[in-house]
Amino acid sequence: IKISSARNLFPVEPCRSLIRWGRFSSTKIRCGISLKLDFNDLPQILVREKLLTPEQMHEAVQQAKRTNRKLTEVIVAQGQITDEAILNAMSRGMGLPLTALEPTVVDAQAVNLIAKDLAQKCNAIPFFKFENDLSVAFSDPFNIFAIDAIARATQCRINIVLASSANIQAAIDRYYSLDRSVGDVVK
Repeated sequence: IKISSARNLFPVEPCRSLIRWGRFSSTKIRCGISLKLDFNDLPQILVREKLLTPEQMHEAVQQAKRTNRKLTEVIVAQGQITDEAILNAMSRGMGLPLTALEPTVVDAQAVNLIAKDLAQKCNAIPFFKFENDLSVAFSDPFNIFAIDAIARATQCRINIVLASSANIQAAIDRYYSLDRSVGDVVK
């Protein structure tokens, strides 16, 4: 994992740093920033942000294990906090930018770099490409298999940007429509 400071190439909030995924064998972090994508950090982030008490988090973790569901799904289903609150906390806690995937932000050429089925499988959508860096919106930045699949398919370094599942699904539906080409959608 390499970390570099983000350039303001596209509107995201907050834009503190981007994680660049190259090869996954290296876990060294550059630039002196202490950041590591680890799913175990999510409960700590949500408790530190005072979105859940330690007791609520413990109960949610246990239920996620019992039901074999994602922790975020369990928390949202229980009505404890919203998906947007989780994304905002992850953005602040992990230093990842957050985007709403507005049509003016999405570049049709970036979208065309991966097939619709891969975008749906990964619940992700590429939306901006600069040189060999591809910014991809993910709702789950812990899914290294999805990140790796997109990196392999595009041969690009992947910049992880957070977005809600609903926004990603809406963007996939909008840009991979069978009735019209991606170019028509942008117009």
